Amino acid sequence: MELWNEIVTEKSYNLLLELKKTSKFVLIGGWANWLYSQTAKSKDIDIYINFSDFFKLQNFFVSKGISINLNRKLNKYE
Repeated sequence: MELWNEIVTEKSYNLLLELKKTSKFVLIGGWANWLYSQTAKSKDIDIYINFSDFFKLQNFFVSKGISINLNRKLNKYE
């Protein structure tokens, strides 16, 4: 059973493939679950990245028109 619209998940997956080429990261969350068990895709991409690679990642997203902001309540970037 698909939780998200196929167009949205396809766009998210393609972005994940591009992201894979830019920096090293650990994939967590829904996409990690799908790649491991093929159960449910996701529309968002959850990753863990070293802060030293963060600015490469930030530049990648800026080139795509996506901003990364610090969420002070959660003390993490999103």
